[in-house]
Amino acid sequence: MFDAPPEVRTAAGYLLVLSVGVVLYMRFAFPRAATDVAVRSSFARIAVSAGWGATIAVYVLWPDLLLRWNFFMFPQIRWFTTVPAAIAILLMIWAMRSQLKLDEDGNIVTSGPHVWCRYPFDAALSIFFVSVTLLCANWLLIASTLVFVALHRLGVAHELEQFRRARLGPAYKAYAARTGWFLPSSTPVMKAQYQVPSRFSLTAILGLLTVLAIIFGSLKAGHAPPVVYLFVGSEIVAICLVQILVGSAPRGGSTLTGAILLPFWVYLTLRTPAMPALVEFFLIARLVVFGGLMGYCIGTLAAGFFLMMDLIEPWLVRGTTAYPLPTHDLPTQDGPSDLDLTSPPQRKAIQAWRERSS
Repeated sequence: MFDAPPEVRTAAGYLLVLSVGVVLYMRFAFPRAATDVAVRSSFARIAVSAGWGATIAVYVLWPDLLLRWNFFMFPQIRWFTTVPAAIAILLMIWAMRSQLKLDEDGNIVTSGPHVWCRYPFDAALSIFFVSVTLLCANWLLIASTLVFVALHRLGVAHELEQFRRARLGPAYKAYAARTGWFLPSSTPVMKAQYQVPSRFSLTAILGLLTVLAIIFGSLKAGHAPPVVYLFVGSEIVAICLVQILVGSAPRGGSTLTGAILLPFWVYLTLRTPAMPALVEFFLIARLVVFGGLMGYCIGTLAAGFFLMMDLIEPWLVRGTTAYPLPTHDLPTQDGPSDLDLTSPPQRKAIQAWRERSS
């Protein structure tokens, strides 16, 4: 049996209290329109969150009750789980500051993550559940969290979906057809959206280098071991390459990359203690699961970063086309072109090229 370190229980309790405080503050501090259903309360969500919070409270306040189910986890990996937990809290804030409502013409108006999925707050809540549970490194908590996440996925969607369809009317059906439940829709999309693009500008490169400098500076300030540097650095580069090459399933590629790289770097750089074969098998399985989760989170953040740069760049580079078409791809008077002239972005790019040529 492995004891639960006091600092781990303190961190888990702090994250639990912080998340509750943030949600309550965001829920009641900002007035919302009567037609806005983005943050409507759900009985299933409250019940699941209360049940999961109670299990974490037992782990924090009475650790001896769950002592027999604790398992070994490397300290570096254990503390790295606080990163997706903090990201999940930020996503909760973003989701609760967005809107989903009808305008005067009866059309759906969305902002923030509601543009891509219908329940971003609940997606962030599930990520937070899993991250804090992995921090605790307890088999019983993991089993309980999986049950709570499953109930959360079924109960919240069933309860709120009926309310939204009755409240928002036919416009909501079209909105639901192009979005996912807790995650963006799995329908193949253009490569320039929701994933790392195969070609990006110097502005995006400078922004990415700045973000990497901040990440590695933070790791240096926290005296992180070499395995964390190697995993994070190789993970970011590999995920960018995977998302460029895998067009229709970027998130699956990111998850697979993380599931491979984390066990690789752990066993290459850390001296694992001697343990039975069965225990080592479960340790590798946990590394694969956690690496896949981290890969998915890093891939989502990388795609979101480039999506944000696509939104910001037109304001930085005004009067020019952000991604002009090569000259040889434009139609000429000598013959037809394979370019789709019916696409508005293509027509806009052609018009801009003609103005510059003249």
